[in-house]
Amino acid sequence: MIQEEFDFYRPCKLLQPYVRYYWVFKSNQFLNTLTYPIGCPQIIFHKQTPLLLLSAKP
Repeated sequence: MIQEEFDFYRPCKLLQPYVRYYWVFKSNQFLNTLTYPIGCPQIIFHKQTPLLLLSAKP
């Protein structure tokens, strides 16, 4: 059975001028997806299985 959970969280008032939101995705399945630039910095914290990041070459 596939179990996936996607949640958004607003930062505290002190951080809201700098952080729009936090999001958390949890899944018990291998995930193969592409991400696209959205015009703002992003940080990924990845736990458990190895994370493979492929960069596009010009």
